[in-house]
Amino acid sequence: MSDEEVFKWIGDLDIKYKDIDSHFISFEGLISNIGSDQKSIPILNYALKRLQDKKESLDKNKFYYDFGNTLFSKATIELSAVDDFDNLVDLKTYREARQYFLKVKKDQYGHYERARTNLAIIYERYGRNYEAINAFDQVIKASPTFGMAYGGKAVSLEYYTRLAPQQSLHLQYFV
Repeated sequence: MSDEEVFKWIGDLDIKYKDIDSHFISFEGLISNIGSDQKSIPILNYALKRLQDKKESLDKNKFYYDFGNTLFSKATIELSAVDDFDNLVDLKTYREARQYFLKVKKDQYGHYERARTNLAIIYERYGRNYEAINAFDQVIKASPTFGMAYGGKAVSLEYYTRLAPQQSLHLQYFV
């Protein structure tokens, strides 16, 4: 599906579901997911604009998560175009996403767990594996059944021990 077709589809659904609360509350998350799947910066920018327009009407936690997640998706696409350290250092979008993820509080919807998991992935991208491990631990402490945090922590621990294999940093001290 082309970006133009996606934008037309969005317009059609906005008209069709304009009076449905769930459409108002969650449609930008869907737009963001589509932009991420299609690797489309224009669609992600559109989701960001729509979220910004709704900032005062949405639950703050949801806004922070959705905005941060959309920035996170955008940064991933921007970085994949030129995946090198200099580009990573210059890329502001991950840092912006990090700021929004840090504002997400614990709630019944799992926004905190997903935000902290994405935050940990950002730390990993910058080689800050110890901070990534700590972020995964925060998720595990808050929600012991959130499997993505365990998988992410395992990857971070494996990478961390390859970087620093000395006896004092063996895996047994982190588990």
